[in-house]
Amino acid sequence: MSSDHLPVEHYRVRVGKYGAVWCEQDHVENVNDSCVIIKVGITVVDQCTTIDGRLIGPGLVQGPFVINSERLRFSFLRKSNVAQHIPHLGSVLQYYPIEVSFLIQQYISWICEEAANAIEGLKPREFVIVIPIEVTRTVICDEQDDRLLQSLLELMEEASGNKLVPAAPSSVETLKSKKFDKKDSRREPCAVCLDEYLIGVDVTVMPCSHMYHKHCIEPWLKKTNTCPLCRLEMPT
Repeated sequence: MSSDHLPVEHYRVRVGKYGAVWCEQDHVENVNDSCVIIKVGITVVDQCTTIDGRLIGPGLVQGPFVINSERLRFSFLRKSNVAQHIPHLGSVLQYYPIEVSFLIQQYISWICEEAANAIEGLKPREFVIVIPIEVTRTVICDEQDDRLLQSLLELMEEASGNKLVPAAPSSVETLKSKKFDKKDSRREPCAVCLDEYLIGVDVTVMPCSHMYHKHCIEPWLKKTNTCPLCRLEMPT
């Protein structure tokens, strides 16, 4: 992959094992008289990686966001467009590329049909199907590109739905700065750039005790007031 075409996005959709719940004492004579509620739980994972697949900075995990259908007749479980009968699902899927949206709807249809086959002989009066779905968006960046930090911050902003707020300059000035020494040698690499610390390099320690290169964390805090690792909020 050429760095001339970075950053690029990739999506991955994974579906967990579905669950079904019903009252064992309440049945119907004809399964077509059964009613079902479909609950889709979507967990969203956003992350940045280098060209060779190394994770850059912390990933963002949100959800699951649960979307319920209305009560549907049992026969709806075998409809190819059953996902269209789940209100508000479309408003969530519109933010994904059309092929990702289509794949999610396909998974929902396949699982509903599988659940229908498994439950048909039990004839519960009402039951609930729970479908867990994880959508991972990976932004592939060139870690040497000056746009990397901006890409990470834009990813955070888009994923959270909130505009990023910079830390107050006065609070940044009070952060502890030091030279990296042998006592710190067991520290993990800087979570912003993923580079190892060199003895004698300037580092900054956040109030949460997480350490970063001084030249990495200061531009970061000019864009957002949160620690890259634990999301501790600095004063704004």
